[in-house]
Amino acid sequence: MANLVKFSLIFFVVVLSAFQQAPAPTLSAQMQKLCKVWTFTGSEAWGVVAEPTAEQKGDKIEFKSDMSYSWTYNGKMESGTWTCDKSAVWVSLKTSEGVTKRLKVVKVDAASLEIDYKDQDDVHNMLRYKSN
Repeated sequence: MANLVKFSLIFFVVVLSAFQQAPAPTLSAQMQKLCKVWTFTGSEAWGVVAEPTAEQKGDKIEFKSDMSYSWTYNGKMESGTWTCDKSAVWVSLKTSEGVTKRLKVVKVDAASLEIDYKDQDDVHNMLRYKSN
C-alpha cells in the first residue's frame, strides 16, 4: 500500500509538471519596441507614395510579447506567431495555416514603424504604420 501511495504521488507530480506553461520568451529591447498595435498610414512601391485605399483603411498589425501577432493587410486579417533575428530586423510571420512570410523592419521607434514587405507579386512594398 505504501508503494502504491508513493507511485501515485510521483505520477501526480510528473503529470502536473507536464502541464506547466513554457516560460515567457525573453524579448530584446528592439523586439519590445515592436510589441504594440500599429495602424497603417500608407505605403510606397516603385517610388510612388500612396495613402491607404478604402480597402486598407482598417489595416493594422499587432505584435504581442507572447510571440503571437495579428495582421490586417489589404482588408484581410490573419494571425499566428512571429519570430525575429537578434537585431529584430528580419521578422518571420507564421500564420495559423502554416504559411511563412518575412518582413524587414526598416525603422521602428515609439511612434512609427516602417517595414519592407515583398508581396505575392514579388513587389517590395514599404508599409508605414503609427502606434495607437
